[in-house]
Amino acid sequence: MMVPINASIINVSLPTISVYFGVGLATTQWVLTSYLITLLGFVLFFSRVGDFWGQERVYLAGLAGFVVTSLLCSLSPSIESLIIFRGLQGLAAAMMISVSMALVRKSFPSHQLGRALGIYAVAIAAGLALGPAIGGVMSGFLGWRSIFLVNLPVGILDFAFCYLILKRSQKSTVKWDIPGTVLQFICLFLTVYTLTMVENASYTTAIITGIMALVSLVLFIYQELRTENPVLKLKLFKNRKFSAFNLSLHFNYLCMYMMFFAVPFYLQKVLHLD
Repeated sequence: MMVPINASIINVSLPTISVYFGVGLATTQWVLTSYLITLLGFVLFFSRVGDFWGQERVYLAGLAGFVVTSLLCSLSPSIESLIIFRGLQGLAAAMMISVSMALVRKSFPSHQLGRALGIYAVAIAAGLALGPAIGGVMSGFLGWRSIFLVNLPVGILDFAFCYLILKRSQKSTVKWDIPGTVLQFICLFLTVYTLTMVENASYTTAIITGIMALVSLVLFIYQELRTENPVLKLKLFKNRKFSAFNLSLHFNYLCMYMMFFAVPFYLQKVLHLD
């Protein structure tokens, strides 16, 4: 639940962080974006790492990394360091989220699996919903750094609990799609960067990075179609239900994060609410 909470908990504090470091909206948005880029860019890769190294080990490593990066975020002396640490925090989050469903499947018998996966989905949704409320209360009373410090006791207790109950699986042989992983991350980063440049009216830069993003997308598709062990099996999208589900999920998260990002600035900067 820490992963979805931290995807939305910082949104309410973005205007405060902007004023604290004396930077504009275009720079501040990377505090949120860097976390999401690394999370989304490496979640498929770490699912493959889980197959090789064991899901339990990947989850524990990600959880430990999440605690450490949360501490680093709370100690950030500049906006640049905060953006970097948030990116590393997203990397740790990718390790946890990539194997969490596999751990649920391994931990429950088949007749209880439907209920377990339902609870898992509810926890993800609840984390996203509770994040802004928790962030608003903590930021208002304790300052924006406290929204990262709250992860420390929760993460340490979670690590101790999981370390004791999770059984380590045997390592197995896995073929890696490193080019696909790299191209996926480059395409994702360049796409977001292009949209940022358009917002800042840097159209020449946006055109260049947009072309680079398109090229990396074409190369990614080519790589995934030719390799025997793709990081993303594109053939899955031939299934209409699968494609429709992912498309609807895309627009759902698009609208949700637009609201998460814009509403705090509107309430605090325009309406002057605390």
